[in-house]
Amino acid sequence: MNKNSDHPSSFDNNTTSFPIDVDENIENPKALSISHYRNIIKDFFNYLLGIIKTRKSHLISVKYLLAFKNMHRFSNGLTTDLFSFLTKNKKSQDKYIFNDLSNVVSSNEVNLAKQAKSAIKKDGYFVFPHRIDSELIEELKTFSLNQPAELCPKLTDGTTHQVFNPDAPQTNRYNFGDADLSGLSAVKTLSRAYLFRSIAEAYIGRPPVLSAVNMWWTAVGSETPSSAAAQYFHYDYSHPKWLKFFVYLTDVNTNSGPHCLIPGSHKSDKMGAAFRKPNRSRIKDSEIESAYPGKYLELCGPAGTISVFDTRCWHKGKMPTLNNRLIFELYFTSHGVGDKLPDIHTSIFGNNDKLA
Repeated sequence: MNKNSDHPSSFDNNTTSFPIDVDENIENPKALSISHYRNIIKDFFNYLLGIIKTRKSHLISVKYLLAFKNMHRFSNGLTTDLFSFLTKNKKSQDKYIFNDLSNVVSSNEVNLAKQAKSAIKKDGYFVFPHRIDSELIEELKTFSLNQPAELCPKLTDGTTHQVFNPDAPQTNRYNFGDADLSGLSAVKTLSRAYLFRSIAEAYIGRPPVLSAVNMWWTAVGSETPSSAAAQYFHYDYSHPKWLKFFVYLTDVNTNSGPHCLIPGSHKSDKMGAAFRKPNRSRIKDSEIESAYPGKYLELCGPAGTISVFDTRCWHKGKMPTLNNRLIFELYFTSHGVGDKLPDIHTSIFGNNDKLA
């Protein structure tokens, strides 16, 4: 299969087909059980206790995080908004953050940070007018083509890791995580960018924790979208508040798996309330179109394009049909989960919670 071909192609006869990937929540959402409603009382009290415990901490326990997530679903996101308001750090106000930023970058970049924060608050996303340097793209892309990646889904014979072959991919997605990427100079450069961390702190309202760095290939070849590869609409929830920066490392058009989103849906709106219930995880395009008619947006751009998302908004990666896509992600959050900051944070920044 040639990734540069002018038409969708299937696998050669001597290659295996993609593993079957089914998510029952797409077609058959389960009814909520009585136990779900019983647990809401327990979750509510853990939510209140969690606010007290985590308000001045950089860490959150799994118990409280699960309560926050369940309350988010039952309240259509209102409890998450309340937590964000109650736990803002006074030193993380815009006037302090952007003043500090002005000491290390140009006034144009300070204005760009302000513009980005405003756009994310309003629409849930922002696309930067500039791109990352070609040297960073080349380092990351070269690594991705020479190192074994985690397969998602794994192959039917049980294989879990494999070097990505652009001309004969074997599964939907090839993942690289913290342990794979933390030593790369390009990852350190992007993670430490004053501009990115300043935007994250201004939006989150607290010194941001770098909770993950990820990179993955999304491959051409599947006949249907993959739930495991996040090709159905969904929203994220793994921390009380977060922000994700994405960099396209290949040219991306409508046929090569662009990010798709519903602008403004990161807010607690009524249109998507039914899809945020605990019995839903992946949402069909037709359901999203019915709830948000005419709002669907695809983000395309050349290699090096940078975007930032509050991925509480409805979003997905479109299934590529002509070209494989490589993307890099920085994941900044309000808290670390557990009893210590994430290893990727301390490896990049140490234990300092100040801007790097």
